Amino acid sequence: MENDLGAMVRVIASLAIVLGLLFVCMYGLRRWQRRIQGQGRQDIQVLTTQMILPKRYVSLVRVCGKTLILGITDASMTLLGVLEPDGFHEMLMQAQENGQDNEPASSKTVH
Repeated sequence: MENDLGAMVRVIASLAIVLGLLFVCMYGLRRWQRRIQGQGRQDIQVLTTQMILPKRYVSLVRVCGKTLILGITDASMTLLGVLEPDGFHEMLMQAQENGQDNEPASSKTVH
């Protein structure tokens, strides 16, 4: 009976040591990863993503100072356009001058 208790204590102690080493390693890896990521420049930044249909998205992504409009599906990624620093405002102004409205296509009535 005493041998069983001693064996049980050794198993629990061994498990505690292994789990403790695992947590220490995980903590160290996370710190190392953050330090490595912090040293690099962030040349690619996702500004926003909007779901248009299920599994179909439009994203604004800044890459090396340029803002790209990307169409994203399960199978592909398509460049829809490039915005200059003030390009979005200018594009909206041109759309309004041309008589285009900002209503979604699904809400327009076809006659």
